Amino acid sequence: LHPPALQQEIEHAESVLNCTLPPVWIHRNALVLLPQHARLNLLRERLRGSDQHGTTGWGIGEARNIEISQPDNCLRALHFIPDYEQTLVGVVKKSLASVAAQANTLLQTTQDATILEEFSSLDVQSDDLHQEAQTIAQQYRDVMNQHYIHHNAIPYTLEQHTNIIMEGGQGIMLDETIGTAPHNTWTDTTFRNAASLLAPHLNKYSTTIQPVYASRTYLTRHGAGPLPTESEELRSEMLAAERNPTSPITGPMRFGPLHHPYTAYAIQHTHHQWGNAALPPKVFLNCMDQFALNPRSFERTYDVQVGWLGWGETASDKITCR
Repeated sequence: LHPPALQQEIEHAESVLNCTLPPVWIHRNALVLLPQHARLNLLRERLRGSDQHGTTGWGIGEARNIEISQPDNCLRALHFIPDYEQTLVGVVKKSLASVAAQANTLLQTTQDATILEEFSSLDVQSDDLHQEAQTIAQQYRDVMNQHYIHHNAIPYTLEQHTNIIMEGGQGIMLDETIGTAPHNTWTDTTFRNAASLLAPHLNKYSTTIQPVYASRTYLTRHGAGPLPTESEELRSEMLAAERNPTSPITGPMRFGPLHHPYTAYAIQHTHHQWGNAALPPKVFLNCMDQFALNPRSFERTYDVQVGWLGWGETASDKITCR
């Protein structure tokens, strides 16, 4: 969670919809990103040179890395509720110290004067950490106080609404476990979190779960990493309409026809997470207005073979898209 970005997104949505949106329910354990996480992430990418992994530039992986190695140094949404708020500045300070330590380690691996100058501000001295922590804590507090921080909103939501949508944030092929390592995110992008949140309440609320896999009619990828159907012709056709252009952080925007083994692999490696609780999966294709630019990417029924990434599985199936 990046509170300033959340606020910007809400303000933009309100301006487009011409209405006031209700407060957002934020899980108390949600990791909160600092601007320094993003800078550390960019430093790590720059040091990789031409072998960059690709990044969204938000520092999610850096926050996860600190969560795993130094869990007490993680800023979470719960630090903004009254019971924990007295620890807020201290936790922000510890988070900044962790970022500074990692930045120092990385900076010692290079002699590139440009990189050393550009990222020297990350190696903050301990005397400066407290003031920086106070500034960030106040800025974030102003945003977080406008929203609900909760332990689990699922029971309330199921009681109040007949249908709810739980939306994933990134593509399954970027998942930290089954994605295209090392060109993947450091978080779980599958159904696993949704399944764990819903599991305790399935019997009480007689919940029916319909997994939906969504994809465009073509593939995209920012920066480095596998893109089996990459097409420069398609890239030149699509860039004019794409709202995620090439940038210094994310790298080049790449395009290719829809890759059917990707679809099969994603379904076969994630649908089991629901156990017997879910209906058969559905595949949803959007951006059909751009289908005319990319007719070769779509077949109504197609055979798929899994094993393209070398995991060793061999499976075949037919998937029908309607």
